Amino acid sequence: MHIRSDCPSCGAQHTITERLDITREEIHMPNGQIAEMHINGIPVMSCSSCKFEWYDDRGEDLIQGAIDSFFQHMRHTNDPDLKEMMGSNNEIH
Repeated sequence: MHIRSDCPSCGAQHTITERLDITREEIHMPNGQIAEMHINGIPVMSCSSCKFEWYDDRGEDLIQGAIDSFFQHMRHTNDPDLKEMMGSNNEIH
């Protein structure tokens, strides 16, 4: 999809290309381990002038929603390995 918008990097008012992508997010757990998430269908914007890529508000909201769901699951899990990742006090920020 092509839309008209200003690039947040170069400010150009060129056609911005939108594509759906998979993003990889690292979540730092309270016990020091790192959990990795792959989130599908995130809209990525790309400037036709400088090639800068970014997530717009929709993408940021989808990523944050996936992370929130992950933490909600972690709070209610009975899996001892997942509970251990959360730390002794189940303190998820």
